[in-house]
Amino acid sequence: MKRMLLSKSLLACTCLLLSSSIMAQVVEVKKYNHYVGKARLKGSHIELLKGLYPAMVFDVEILSGGAYYLKTIANFESGRDINVLVDGQSVGQLTATGKGFQLGMGSFLTGKQVSLTRGTHQISFVSKTQMAPIISEISLSDNEVQPDIEGRWAIANRQLQAAAYQTPAAPVNKSNATGARLLPNPSGSYNHDIEESFSYTTLQWIYLTAGTTEVFATGGSTADPVLMLFDPNSIDTRSWSNDDFSGMESYLQVAIPATAWYILVARTYGTATGVTNLYRNGIVTHSATPIGGRRINVGTTGATTLNYFTSHLTPTSGSTPDTRIFAMTSNASPAVAYNDDYATSGDWNWGLASRIKKTFSTTPATAFVCAYSLTANGTCDIYAGAANSTVWSSFANLKTDDAIRSGDATGTYYNCISWSGGVTAVWSWPLSNTSVYYNANPTTAFDNFYANTPVKRYSGAWNYTRTGATVTNAVVDLWAYSGVYTHGSVKKPGNNNPHGYDWESKPGGLDRTFHPRNALNGAAPAYYGSVVAYYIHTGSYAPRLSGTGGIPTDMDAIKAGMDVADKAALSPAAQEKLNAMEQRVAAGISQTFDKLYSAWQASWQENVVQSNPTRYCENEQYKALLAYCQANRSTVLPLFFKQYLQGSAICDPLLCDLTLEKYGHLLEEVKKEYLANPYDKQGRYIINNQYCNGIRYIEKILAQMQPVENNLVAGPVDGFEVKLSPNPVKDQLQVQLQLSDRATVAVQVINTQTGATLMLQKETVLLAGSHRINGHIASLRAVPGTLLTVQVTVNGITSAYKLQVGS
Repeated sequence: MKRMLLSKSLLACTCLLLSSSIMAQVVEVKKYNHYVGKARLKGSHIELLKGLYPAMVFDVEILSGGAYYLKTIANFESGRDINVLVDGQSVGQLTATGKGFQLGMGSFLTGKQVSLTRGTHQISFVSKTQMAPIISEISLSDNEVQPDIEGRWAIANRQLQAAAYQTPAAPVNKSNATGARLLPNPSGSYNHDIEESFSYTTLQWIYLTAGTTEVFATGGSTADPVLMLFDPNSIDTRSWSNDDFSGMESYLQVAIPATAWYILVARTYGTATGVTNLYRNGIVTHSATPIGGRRINVGTTGATTLNYFTSHLTPTSGSTPDTRIFAMTSNASPAVAYNDDYATSGDWNWGLASRIKKTFSTTPATAFVCAYSLTANGTCDIYAGAANSTVWSSFANLKTDDAIRSGDATGTYYNCISWSGGVTAVWSWPLSNTSVYYNANPTTAFDNFYANTPVKRYSGAWNYTRTGATVTNAVVDLWAYSGVYTHGSVKKPGNNNPHGYDWESKPGGLDRTFHPRNALNGAAPAYYGSVVAYYIHTGSYAPRLSGTGGIPTDMDAIKAGMDVADKAALSPAAQEKLNAMEQRVAAGISQTFDKLYSAWQASWQENVVQSNPTRYCENEQYKALLAYCQANRSTVLPLFFKQYLQGSAICDPLLCDLTLEKYGHLLEEVKKEYLANPYDKQGRYIINNQYCNGIRYIEKILAQMQPVENNLVAGPVDGFEVKLSPNPVKDQLQVQLQLSDRATVAVQVINTQTGATLMLQKETVLLAGSHRINGHIASLRAVPGTLLTVQVTVNGITSAYKLQVGS
């Protein structure tokens, strides 16, 4: 940074003769890149010259050398002119023609123009007091008439005049709400205020000396003012405030503990804007100066490191929107945190937005936002009380500073695809066979989900399409790695929910998180890949029971009485059958299954970032479990069904791997039955849940299994078939056994009259296929007409078959 030097040619009235040994003390450094008239503004800062003279300095780039008119919008201290320097050389003064903010040109040594060569220059505005000049805007042009700055001044001046002539307001009700416009934000762990207008409030940098006592006060206010004074570099120990010292006017007396730059703020308590007269040590320093801004309540949180920030800054009346943000423990308390332009260690460029990131001993209850200058107003989204997210550790390219938590981790409750479609009650993965959106073409499956085809996600859900969607207009991004879909993310205004400063994701079972758009890309450890498809809102919505327009989430549709959550449970008969089947499984098989299943379940944590259930199956634990289940399919199905009923969509792949080949038609029946009538008896839409589809599918599978009688399964039994010949039997008995899988088999015959038994086959491991087991029944001493029971035990489940002894 250039060292600013004041020339000996400085006008005598300034009395500022400074040497080349000036030490600059710089605060509030800002970066810009926009035109101010015919020059480019590159930055600004506030600087203390020679330890005595506060100056506001602008870095401007002159593209073509010549004589320029310099115009400013400045808030003059009462009765004070402002000295102007170019590259440390005095060129004249800005002279106040009135009080408060005004449009000014000044009296310069070269007339009304300043001679500037091509290149970068520093234009400094120097105060004669300890208060840095408040310069809202500058403009340089070779024409005295400058429509841009004059137009913005006309708008600002009308607002100032309207505020100045208001009847002084009565003190506001201190318990009143902030009036924030909130979106549903289900499960959100922060407060927010969307598209809220923010206005300028008087903020004065002032260099104060240790050991002095300063008194600041307001008077003639047209809105309820609050005064704050703080050292931004030591805000935890040097921060003071006052509200309602006399009526609604404020009064602040402070013994200055250390020599430093301080910030003095005169702001509004409530939502109204107005003006006030600002006094320092009994003397008016700013007349009819604005008080405004916007506050938002924070609520409570268990976290201590919290984020407060603005985003989506939108201009009004041609302004360049620029925010400041404060945090307080109450609306009238001293500031505990402050930021103008956030200096990030991440990748997201905050620009002129503001962000506080700090560890607090007491959670701030209020955030306050105002414009940087009189002409920097606009609208913005305000977020308050969001904790840091921990998901950054799962993504190689997501910086710690960029990850802000928007909702708590939920395990397998809902995931990224659900949230991108406004769903919060269920885990959604359209590529699961249990999903009503399933299609053999993976892209079509996701298209079905986002387009509410063949059924809606919920009443009033937003319809999305890939048609016409591009990288620039997309609201939903679909991700893939090596050709396999992995993730979905969403941004404002998707589903009319707040989505943070850029994009938002719900990575599997982890924290819902704000992040830069492409920060989740790459391979290890998450393997999300990159964005491969884009969706935009069609402008239409899924049909509603009543009314028109969109509904943000499934829970809002339920609260409105239009929808109900899908619920499914086994019928009592099916549950009884399942319990009996489970009890008949041999202890060794049950123990082995439980061990293998528990090992696979423990591995889920390694994949918790994933939303695709099949990604939880790409490990040795799943392979071992699947191999065992396939080898003992009919035996372990009851054990697995029990696990599935405990509630996790992660089990969908195993359910399909074990059953689709034989029972897949039953799953299609389940979906067709729902599609035929997706409404309950009261006419409310049933929001389909693919996990519930799995339960209904299990119900149908159980219905095809034989009922339990006397603790024996009366065949045929799933997984094997038995044929007895001859029947009636006289001497030689043949048991024909067809196994679908490798199994442990035992066969015995019982005389139902005498109880005598004959073991035809001790427990033996048989391979899948056809087997014949023969034996003579003479040892049973059964007379003609006697009933015999043949018990065939396969993997611990015994089936009973009857035959008669012939003559």
